Amino acid sequence: MNQTHRGQRHRYTFEHEAKGSAQAVFPLLCPVRERDWVPGWEADIVYSESGVAEAGCVFRVHKHGQPTTWMVTRYEPDTYRIQFAVFHGDSHLEQLDVHLTPAGNDRCRVHWGRTFTTLNPQGEAAMKAYDEATFRKHMSDLAGHLDGYLRSGVDID
Repeated sequence: MNQTHRGQRHRYTFEHEAKGSAQAVFPLLCPVRERDWVPGWEADIVYSESGVAEAGCVFRVHKHGQPTTWMVTRYEPDTYRIQFAVFHGDSHLEQLDVHLTPAGNDRCRVHWGRTFTTLNPQGEAAMKAYDEATFRKHMSDLAGHLDGYLRSGVDID
């Protein structure tokens, strides 16, 4: 086997306390429901038996002119865990893990883990642009959108 590129791996984690219970937040971690709280979120469902997040659900997201294909690889609503494989063209792959833990008083801790693996020099360039500071800003903004949605009093059940 002729190996011309050895991928690089970049791992980031982020946690925050959401202003909603794990039962209320978990259904929002869905390609359809994210339209409710993530500004500009547009996902096209490719495959889902239920029409929402489930194990094996596949969807596409178009952001910044770059389509990404997502697949739910782990879906455990009883333990509030979901995992996605995200294919960023042919430059890099991402594994996104989200786990919620109850924090009392209608709150939960949201644990986000993102692991990127580059596939070629273009992927390495993309990861240089998406550094720790960029990741923290992105996740902080996302947490703010989630909390704003939860505070709005919209019925999310």
